[in-house]
Amino acid sequence: MLGLKTWCSDLKRGLKSKNILSSRKRVWRVRTLAAAWQNSTSCVDKKDRNGLCLLRQTEHSCDCVGVNIFCILETWADNLGEELWKLGQGVTQASDLKTQYKTRNAGVDEKDGSHLLEKIVDRVARMLKWKIDAVQCIKTAAEDIAEQFEYEGYENFSYPSTKHSLVNGEPPEEFDNETTLYSPMMLGSDPQFYNILVNTSYSAVHVPTNVYDKAPHVIEAIQWSEQLDDVFLRNRRSDPLLSWQYFAGSSGFLRHYPAMKWNQYPDLYDCRTRPWYIAAATCSKDVVILMDTTGSMTGMRHSIAKLTVNTILDTLSNNDFATLENINTFKAAINALELEGYANFSTVFTQAFKLLEQQRETRGCGDESGTLCNQAIMLVTDSVAGNITEVFEKYNRLDNGTTIPVRVFTFLVGKEVTKVMEIMWMACLNRGFYAHIHSLEEVREQVFKYIPVIARPLVLQGVVHPVVWTHAYADIRDPKLDNWLWDVMESGSDQKERLSKHMQLKELRFSQEKEDSMYTQKVFKKFREPDKLRFQEYKLLTSVSIPAFNRKLEFENGNYIGVNGYVFIVTNNGYVLLHPDLRPVVRGVLTSSYNSVDLTEVELLEESLPRELDPEILELREAMVNHSAGEILGLNMKFQYDDMKRAYVEKRDYYYTPLKGTPFSIAISLPEGYGHYQLRVGQEIQKTWMRGERVEKYFEGKNWKVYCKYFYSSLYDFESPEKELLHFLAKISDLKYDFKWQDPYRFGYDEYEIDDGVDNEANTDGFIEMTSYNECDENLMNLLVFDAKVINAVFHGDKWSPDDELDELIKSYNASIRFIASQSGLIKWQYISDFDDENETLNFGDLNSNGIHESWYKSAILQHQVDPESLFLSVPFEAGSKDGPIFMTASHAIFSRDGGKDAAVAVAGFEFEHSTFYKKFMTVTSDCPDCEYSCESPEWDCYVLDSNGYIIISEVANDTGRFFGEVEGAAMEAMLEASIYKKIRIYDYQALCKDEDDDGANSASILLTPLHHLRLFFNWMFSELVWLILESNLHHLWYTASANPILSEDDAEDYIEYNSSPEIESPDEEISFEETDWVVNKTKEETYFPCDQKTNLYLLMQESFFDEGYCHTSESCSRPFCLKRIPHTNLILVVIDGTYQTCYKKLSISPKTLDYGSDNFTHSCRKLKLNNLPRRRLSGCFTEDPKENTRHMCGSCVTINMNFKILLFSWFILFVRRYVYTI
Repeated sequence: MLGLKTWCSDLKRGLKSKNILSSRKRVWRVRTLAAAWQNSTSCVDKKDRNGLCLLRQTEHSCDCVGVNIFCILETWADNLGEELWKLGQGVTQASDLKTQYKTRNAGVDEKDGSHLLEKIVDRVARMLKWKIDAVQCIKTAAEDIAEQFEYEGYENFSYPSTKHSLVNGEPPEEFDNETTLYSPMMLGSDPQFYNILVNTSYSAVHVPTNVYDKAPHVIEAIQWSEQLDDVFLRNRRSDPLLSWQYFAGSSGFLRHYPAMKWNQYPDLYDCRTRPWYIAAATCSKDVVILMDTTGSMTGMRHSIAKLTVNTILDTLSNNDFATLENINTFKAAINALELEGYANFSTVFTQAFKLLEQQRETRGCGDESGTLCNQAIMLVTDSVAGNITEVFEKYNRLDNGTTIPVRVFTFLVGKEVTKVMEIMWMACLNRGFYAHIHSLEEVREQVFKYIPVIARPLVLQGVVHPVVWTHAYADIRDPKLDNWLWDVMESGSDQKERLSKHMQLKELRFSQEKEDSMYTQKVFKKFREPDKLRFQEYKLLTSVSIPAFNRKLEFENGNYIGVNGYVFIVTNNGYVLLHPDLRPVVRGVLTSSYNSVDLTEVELLEESLPRELDPEILELREAMVNHSAGEILGLNMKFQYDDMKRAYVEKRDYYYTPLKGTPFSIAISLPEGYGHYQLRVGQEIQKTWMRGERVEKYFEGKNWKVYCKYFYSSLYDFESPEKELLHFLAKISDLKYDFKWQDPYRFGYDEYEIDDGVDNEANTDGFIEMTSYNECDENLMNLLVFDAKVINAVFHGDKWSPDDELDELIKSYNASIRFIASQSGLIKWQYISDFDDENETLNFGDLNSNGIHESWYKSAILQHQVDPESLFLSVPFEAGSKDGPIFMTASHAIFSRDGGKDAAVAVAGFEFEHSTFYKKFMTVTSDCPDCEYSCESPEWDCYVLDSNGYIIISEVANDTGRFFGEVEGAAMEAMLEASIYKKIRIYDYQALCKDEDDDGANSASILLTPLHHLRLFFNWMFSELVWLILESNLHHLWYTASANPILSEDDAEDYIEYNSSPEIESPDEEISFEETDWVVNKTKEETYFPCDQKTNLYLLMQESFFDEGYCHTSESCSRPFCLKRIPHTNLILVVIDGTYQTCYKKLSISPKTLDYGSDNFTHSCRKLKLNNLPRRRLSGCFTEDPKENTRHMCGSCVTINMNFKILLFSWFILFVRRYVYTI
């Protein structure tokens, strides 16, 4: 009996020649061998034998056709794989690269995760200490200057105004030529400040629109704060990484350095609404808001009340356990409230006090732990029906009446009001503040008055100045990066070039993930012009207030961590501040959850279910929230990459520790195995000197880029990072042994300690003026030079000409470019033979600028774990539906071996035309005129699939790049059942879903369009008229004057000047939401809302059938098919019998919205159980002070003073009228 394996082996030996399938003798041998095997056993036996028999039952016999088709299939796959591997080895010269690493004595060290994390924390802690010292210098100087300053008016005083000063001789939009208060500014571009127009010699002042800048307390603070310019300048000279520095006053003015023009109109910016200001003033707090919804609160009163509550909500942050999501949920509910019933103040205050008391007990406020609770009740009403003093006595008097745990703030709304004294004394008797709000334009200013009141204990103790860190916020509303961005772009800056290249990339290799990591979209409106959708750069920041963390920054340690490893930071609330899967922008929209994404939402175990809290991740989260240090090893994690089109599962190790001086914890995640080894090199730069060579000689040509941050400063303006690197290397070559490596943050801090929540004294003695350009990462630079030497030896020059034998193979695939990317951040590419990119506006470096973060790099490393001698091949997604040629990418991981340990050092690859590969495939599988089976014949459908199920080759050109399950769903399902592919469920808790109820344009509404537009026009006219009246205060013409609260002199003096810090990227984005479920307005036509989505992605289980194939019978829904892995690749060859019918099935990789049922219909409600997870209150909070009891500053009612002159004049007029009437 002839066995199947022997039969296939004999067949393969007979089919090894070049013209294998065109030989009639060999085809006859195939049939003879198949017949011998077929006659050796029964049809039933054939069916069960190794699962490789496709049965065709006829009237007289059953044909076992699977045997010979499988063996032919195996031969096709082997021929394709061997030729691709030969091509890949020849083009990448992988063997030569590995030899170079070995002969240059590169070693491999085991990477200790805990030690690596210590190095990262040490560097970051020193940097933070330097920043905090700069803040402390501003604070100390401000207090000293304010104490000694004597105000003498502003007759001879002028200051640079961001809105009113002449700029380079040109008047601004808000220019007042009647005053000399605003001094002119001369501005010029500066590369350290985004190349916008600034003046680094002094600061400028911004005053909000709703603040009168000539008010005595405002102009006085502007005067004395001018002396802070010396501190700003000294800070900048001391720290080359400092950019923007700020000082904000409680009166609303903002002094910022360097001076610049404010370019936002209308100007709605107020520094007192920024997270860094409110967090520094109020610390963590529990707030209960009581809003009157009785029948008297109609009309304008109701509008004022809603705006008041919304403004209060806007002052809350993550440290108050408030997020944008739940804040906007509250706002939506407030907007939907209906007025009815009557107000029972005793009942609602009782419930409010009980709720806060329960919160105090839960957190242990006031016990031996020393935990302090800042609590407040905010009442918004138009009147109070009676006296509820007994409620306050019962619930808000502790320790025999000596302690008032809850502050009460009362906001009286409307003009015609009564019982003002009752409302005022509710605040005065409970350490609060009273404010009377007459109109909408007064709301913001009146609400802000509660902030200094809560801050009184902090001010009165006068000793400790807690360092406060904010949650993450986006800076896209910052004037430096908003309208200024477009001014800069229009003047031809590097930002314009980046955006231009990005738009070209969208046409070639669009990645929504890459776009969302750089840009958000904004609709710009112009009168009588169509709305324009512009792309706008953004950053995610946190502050003390400094942008210490940028989500695209990995602390210059990303290359030490290695491919597929990453750093992440978790706040005291369990939210991720930095994480590779933190996606604040989705489809160009800044999501409402961008700063409240929980760690449990981005770290998912393989078997995680929707909104399931995995115990291992909860353990990691709790440890990081509580500032613990430790490790958790061997977690089986799933993750997505490549624009959420690919997924993988691997074991990962986690190491975590507190980040000193902040409420945050930092961690690293390393892949098990290859993630724990790294390349070790020596003093390569010094070796270069000793050989009499210049270091920059290894960076010649134009076809190379770097994608790492090697330097700590940018004291010069460089066209590109490559120019900066060459400048630096030339300086090293010139100085040689006189060159001193320097870390600017290490100077003066050999012994340092940063305590969490403690007032750390500034180490001003450690400040020096940084004028040298020696600040860089020495180890990373040596690794970069080592890689450059290795790469230069193999990839020398901008073009590469292979030998004749290899050149023929290369031309048959039309390979045009080869490339390599190293772990140190160097990318180099060469054009093959006569091909070049002189006519191309984008080169390979522009298309692949992210180095180790590119999908072909990650995939090659992952493929190496399956088969070290293999290529990872891919085509762009949905490539068949796009115009133009399709290019395939092949990449191969380079590992250096030393002492039995392997370390990933680089990925090399090449690009070739898809059309040539298709022709090659059809030639191999169809050049057999006498064969019964061929990919050209209509009976067989042939496919080549990659390791994630995407179609590389199909007889239908439009299928290229599509997911196979969308074309042959039944066959894909059969592969899943046979464990050929594995389904990986990816849950996206940061998604935006399109509102399906959005009206949109449709044919049925065409007749209604004119009337619809007419209605919109009148609505617009009416709303604009009302807004004009309110903004102009014209409503006072028909409303009688009413009581205005007058601040006492002590209250007017009791203001606090808050220093925000160097380098804060100030205002965060305030997202606009609809009233229902806070739907985000992306464009004029589309609306999106936050949602949870599930995406089913697939992974080829190559290990399970590495050398074996698989055949599927026709008994199931799918048509019969056979498949075989193409050796040395991540591809499989699939042949489907087209003579059978199949049931229609479609497996999609499109995200699907998760439906949790009607009970939890809003996104914030779905996250409700996350509120019960551990959080940690910030330290350094002050809630009361004995001196506060001696002050009675809680607002006041109108003060009526009698004017005797007017009284006498009135009597005189009355007497004259009566006298004339009598006559």
